[in-house]
Order: sequence, then C-alpha cells, then structure tokens
Amino acid sequence: MSTTTQVTDKQPEVKRIDDFGAGRYSTFMGQVFTGCRYLFKLSETVSAKIARDAGSDIGSAMKHANDAKISLGKVSKSGTVTVKDAASVKGVYVTNPIMVARAIQWIDEAGKNGISYGSTEWKLIPNLQTYIDDLQKELDTVSVPSEVSPVSVPA
Repeated sequence: MSTTTQVTDKQPEVKRIDDFGAGRYSTFMGQVFTGCRYLFKLSETVSAKIARDAGSDIGSAMKHANDAKISLGKVSKSGTVTVKDAASVKGVYVTNPIMVARAIQWIDEAGKNGISYGSTEWKLIPNLQTYIDDLQKELDTVSVPSEVSPVSVPA
C-alpha cells in the first residue's frame, strides 16, 4: 500500500473589502460603499461597515413586507420567464446607515438633475459625523483580517 502526498501551491482566496457577494442587497451595499468613499471620503473599513449595516437594516425591515407584488413575464421559446418582485414597508426607523444611504441617493438624484456634485464638499450633520467618528475609532481598534484586500477608489 503506497501513500502519496500532494503539495499544492494554491494561495488562499483573497476577498476584497468591497465584495458584498451576490445577495439581494449586494448591489445596494456596493453603491453605499462607493458613495461613502467617493462623496464623503470615508475610509474603506468605515465605508464597508456602513454599507453592510445599511444592507442588514434594509433586510431586517423588508422581512416584514407582506404586500409583495410578483409579476411574471412572457414565457420565452426556451421556456424561461422573467420574475419581478416588488415590496414596500412603511414606517421603517431611520438608522444612521440608512440615513447615510439616503444621503448618497439624494446626492445622486441631484447629479441627475443638473446639480454638479463633483466639486461640492459634502458635510454630514453633527449626529452623523459623530456616528462616523465613533465607528472609525471602533474599527481602528479592530484589525482587518488578512484575507481581506483593500481597494482603491478615485479621489
């Protein structure tokens, strides 16, 4: 009976800090991350934390949606169909991450309506700035895992 040992030089997979997976709110979290970095010039770790918290808060709120509207498109020749799912929840408490996400959406809407936000210096209201500062202090004490790689965002 012979035994062989196979040695592989496979490097561990490196996950980027801005990789939010392929879930229902991944795109939303990516937009919040980019907005935090580009518009508010926040660090990667703070931006990622806010994006993940915003996604979590939205997910928690949407689990209470009980009026989901489902529509199905036409069946294609290959036997596939498009499924659309829309739901809403009224009266969701506005958390700090949701407030930051809403500000990012508002700034984006302003840009689409002829307001130049590229040269504007956006400032957070005092309670949001305090939230961001506290979050930065908290995250400064926690090291980023070695399997997470940083990203670069345009200045």
